[in-house]
Amino acid sequence: PFNPYEMGDPNNDSFTNIQDILLLISYITGQSEPDQYEELASDLNQDGNINIQDIIIMINFILGNTVNH
Repeated sequence: PFNPYEMGDPNNDSFTNIQDILLLISYITGQSEPDQYEELASDLNQDGNINIQDIIIMINFILGNTVNH
């Protein structure tokens, strides 16, 4: 499906940064519920779940590390 959000940018501010990590944490802990586009942008390993693995991928991306899946 079409996703207007960039992968790894669930808050859709054109940057992947700590704010996106905090948003993923809020989804995982149930403090907030992602809409369909936020969910697609947050599921970085595309396994159908937003979890710690997605946060690790995002942290590595922010730090400039490459991750082999």
